[in-house]
Amino acid sequence: MALILFDIDGILIHPIPNRYDAKIREELIRELFPGSVPKDIYTQGKTHWQILVEQLEQIGVTDPEHDSRFLPALKRQNELYAQKHPDGIERIAGVDRLIARLVSDQYTIGVLTGNVKEAARVKLQAVGFWNYFPIGAFGDQSRERHKLVEIARQDALAKTGKRFVNNEIILIGDTIRDIECAQKAGVGIIAVATGPEAYELLVDKKPDFVFQDFSNVDEIMKAIQSMCR
Repeated sequence: MALILFDIDGILIHPIPNRYDAKIREELIRELFPGSVPKDIYTQGKTHWQILVEQLEQIGVTDPEHDSRFLPALKRQNELYAQKHPDGIERIAGVDRLIARLVSDQYTIGVLTGNVKEAARVKLQAVGFWNYFPIGAFGDQSRERHKLVEIARQDALAKTGKRFVNNEIILIGDTIRDIECAQKAGVGIIAVATGPEAYELLVDKKPDFVFQDFSNVDEIMKAIQSMCR
């Protein structure tokens, strides 16, 4: 059976209202880099590691990853997410039925996300999904998203005893960066236009399959099965 790795924001849950993620980033930077006021940046598909680098560069920090405050900042970001639970998180329609089918058919499922681990836990616990995903790769483990595929593979090996090869791994994501991640890592990708990026934009990047949403779980399962042969 295959290893199916879900993105979180835009695939499992809708964007959280009231700038929840942005406010945590702002608090983090004001706390550890006093006097600095970060501006919003485009974050879709980026790891929290990469977002932190870009925002620190924006406020004038030279070579952020070698700044002594960088790794403590990633750790502190996890702590802030653990403390600040958001309201109004909603599941993406139909994705629960896909998860149920995958579990019933004994696929191994996990998350591959740009979120730091505590952000992922808080968001998924809020909609009752966290316990479905024992395997994960998170945005505080690598700046480069495609490197999270190997991290997820190793996590799956440790927890299941099976080493999944590339043609047994499928990502499900909603952004161009999800597609590029899978293509760089040499694994399968199903794009679903349930996030902010348009269906046509996703098609242009030539993922293995593209769906408008999760309304037709049978067709998505057929796509997954065809990719695992």
